[in-house]
Order: sequence, then structure tokens, then C-alpha cells
Amino acid sequence: MGVPIFCICLIAAGIWIIFISIKQIQKQTKEKERLKQEREAQLERMRKEEEIRLEKLRKEKIEREEAEKRVREEQARARAERDAIYNAMVAAIRPVPVVAAEEKAKKMTISFLNSLTYSTLTVRSNMEQLSNYVVIDTETTGLKCTSDEIIEVAAIRFRGFEPVEKFVTLSAPSKPIPEQITEINHITDEMVAGKPCFQQIAASLVEFIGEDNIVGHNLPFDLKFIVHYGANVTERKRKYYDTLAIAQKTIKKVRMKWDKEYEEYVEDFNSTGISDYKLKTLCFYLGLPYQGAHRAEADALATGLLFQSLIDMRVTKKS
Repeated sequence: MGVPIFCICLIAAGIWIIFISIKQIQKQTKEKERLKQEREAQLERMRKEEEIRLEKLRKEKIEREEAEKRVREEQARARAERDAIYNAMVAAIRPVPVVAAEEKAKKMTISFLNSLTYSTLTVRSNMEQLSNYVVIDTETTGLKCTSDEIIEVAAIRFRGFEPVEKFVTLSAPSKPIPEQITEINHITDEMVAGKPCFQQIAASLVEFIGEDNIVGHNLPFDLKFIVHYGANVTERKRKYYDTLAIAQKTIKKVRMKWDKEYEEYVEDFNSTGISDYKLKTLCFYLGLPYQGAHRAEADALATGLLFQSLIDMRVTKKS
């Protein structure tokens, strides 16, 4: 008996199904392989792109570091040049002897200083007269001349805007120097031990200043102290220039704006100006040398240079 046609058809159908299944499996395998290759190719491209990006960042970093290094080197070179010029200028200033008298000068009331007139700078100011002056600066044990004392005084004479002579000395107070004052100016009790008190050198200071005009940064403060302790420089006719007041009229202050996040006023960096009128800030703003902050000689020298810069801005209109 032969194989029924139905069985033959069933076997053929099974073989066909197996064939089709094999084909589908092969197709799926090829598709998976293709997708795998595409993913590997994509990952390779991404890897190469990342390598290129990182290499670019590395080169940019190197270039930035080299540029910053060049800037630092240039700044260091310029600073060294300025320091050399500054040190040469300081070394060229001739110190004068400070004479200490045995008898102390008498203390003075200073209420009359409230009516003292301070001069301003205008385009009509006489440049020749302005170029000759004496700058004074004091370091004190506090802010009240009636209860605090002078522990250092410096006076520097300028001729033709050049510093030529200096009168510099420490002076011993009657009481120990407060720690907070030493932290500011680094003047200690040991440094002033054995020095004359200011009243003993007051006459010597007045003699040094002579008839020159007087310049100072916050000059009323220094005048109150030196006059109260016997150096009455107001007896002779002269002009008084306060670089603090002149700077406030000459250089505008940076605009402040309210910061909602920090709930306080901060500098508006879109505006131009200066944050405050401290001597150090002004010198930095104007590119003037300033070393040894809060020591009388350094402050006096910086004030003298600042005075010239303010004259350039207000009288000769140099920016």
C-alpha cells in the first residue's frame, strides 16, 4: 500500500516550515550582526570624536596655561621694573636728622582746626607751586587725638613732584600700644622703646616742613594729632591739600545694586569707578607703587605720588 498523499503533503509542509524557520533565523542573525556592527561603528565614531574633543581641550588647556604663564611673567617683569624704580626713588630720598628736645612741647586745643580751609585743584592752579610740597602721615594708637598718641610720623618733601628729603621717626607713647593697632601697622612696644615721645620732636618736624604747602590723605586726621601734641604747622601761611577729598571729587565711585539672592548691595560690574577711597585702593586703581601699607613713610610717599596723579587728572586733564 502506498503512502497516502495526505501524509506526503504533511511531511512537505513540515519541511517547508522548517526551511522557512531556518531562513528567518538566518535573517534575524544577519540583522543582529548588522545592528551589532552599526553599534560598534557608532561607538568607534563616538570614541574617536571624544578623543578629538579631549585632544582639543588638552591643546586649549596648554595654550591657556602658556598664555597665563606669559601674562604672569609679563606682570612679574613689570612689577620688578616698578619695584626697582620705586626702590631707587626711595633710596634717593635724603633722610634729615630728627632732633629730640629735652623739654616737651605743650599740648594744644585744636578746635580752631575746624575752620581750616583745604585747597582744591582746578585748571587755573599754578603747576609750579603745586609741584613743591611736604606730605605728612602719622601712625597712632587710636582715632582720638585727645586720648590716643602718635607712634610714628613721616614727612617727605617733594620738589618738582620728586621726593627729595624725608623726616621719619618712631615715637614712644605713654601707654602700651593696643594689640589691634599692632596688627594693623606692625609697630610694637619693643620698636618704640627708648624713642622720644612726639612732643619732644614736634619742633623738629615743624622746622622740617618750613613754609611748604602740606599734603595728606585724610589730612585733617593727621593735623589734629600733630597740632594737639605741639607741632602747630598752622602758624605759617600755607595751603593744605587733602588727597582723600580731592579723590572723592575726581574719581567716581562704582555703582552699587541690590542683590536679591544675597539680600545686600553689591558692586555693579557694568559700571566703572572705584570701590572706596582708601589710599591702597586709589594707588591700585591708578597703577601707583605702594609698599609697606600702614607705615608712615610708605603712606606718605604713596600720598605724594597720588597727589601728582590727581593734579594730572584735574589740572592738566590727563586721564
